[in-house]
Amino acid sequence: LLQRVGGSSPHLRLLDDRDAPYRTQSMSADIKSLPQKGSWHCYVHKLRAWIRDDDGLPVRPYLMLVVSTEDGKFLSCQPGDTVETALGGNIAKKEPSSETVLNFLKRVMTHPTQMNSSAAGEKLAPSRPKTIKFADTKTAALHLGEKEKWADETACPYVQGCKDALAALGVEECHFAPVPPMFLENIIRGSIEPGMAPENQEYGTQHLPGLMECTDGFTPKFGKSLYAAAAAYVRASPWESLAARRPIQFTYRLLLPEDGSMKLTAV
Repeated sequence: LLQRVGGSSPHLRLLDDRDAPYRTQSMSADIKSLPQKGSWHCYVHKLRAWIRDDDGLPVRPYLMLVVSTEDGKFLSCQPGDTVETALGGNIAKKEPSSETVLNFLKRVMTHPTQMNSSAAGEKLAPSRPKTIKFADTKTAALHLGEKEKWADETACPYVQGCKDALAALGVEECHFAPVPPMFLENIIRGSIEPGMAPENQEYGTQHLPGLMECTDGFTPKFGKSLYAAAAAYVRASPWESLAARRPIQFTYRLLLPEDGSMKLTAV
């Protein structure tokens, strides 16, 4: 899947779900001989968008976005011609492992392409960065404005997961750094996610208001209780024991606010 998102936004390409391994020894040797320059920020983000999984069900994909922080280029890689080098995308259907992210970064070093601006898709000269900083969805806003804490932060799993392998490639500086809020809002929310929602597709990113915004009296405590009950229902799986189209009844005790401001409709 190759999808262009806006005139100044990155190209997105879906990863091969086989997550094929690379020929790591020869690739590592090639990478260590590459010129070294600049700094990269690798951000792994769970998109507010939907694509179909192999079984046809909708899943929220993950974006692996590499930014060259010195010149602002969004980087990706060319897909290879073999199974071992077929990993040529920056969108994954499931949360990418540290190995997947590392393999992607290696391919970006050896076969880089530029994704943004009028040079989208342009092949670049191979190189390795001097520094790679990581963040993921859960840590994107961690320690904003507290730069002194970034180097010691290990909450993002890709820092420890990729650190040793990157050091072996000569990328000695590998640590955490948060994502600037304007980048998340303007690039991810404002350009990439809306571009993944063509009108003729059943699943896309429809930025509807959350329940707390559109339901009077909906509180975090109530939401936790409601979804816990829904999870218990799924675990019980009554449809596995009952005949098709057989009606069932279940009861959920709900304590409404005293003012009765919450209005719910059950379907």
